[in-house]
Amino acid sequence: MVGDADDPAILAVSERIAADAPRARLAILPGVGHMLNLEQPALFAELLTEFLADVATGGFDGEPTLVPASTGSDLEGSASAFSPSPAADPSDRADPTPR
Repeated sequence: MVGDADDPAILAVSERIAADAPRARLAILPGVGHMLNLEQPALFAELLTEFLADVATGGFDGEPTLVPASTGSDLEGSASAFSPSPAADPSDRADPTPR
């Protein structure tokens, strides 16, 4: 996905990737810049959800892609990348609530 109001170089690279990558798709969102998920969150979520459903069911190109559920064991050794350090105080985090 790329916005048509993004930097022309980004759009050009996106088009080149879509042309060269097997099984690629390109969605160009009108009136959107670089922050697709923030500028058009509903459309971004809809397109992403449809794409992932198509990949999972084979609706994408007739070749279903099986993705096993995570058991958590695949994250062993990298937990620090996904969780705060024990000394971190949760009250120090910024409020993620959109305004």
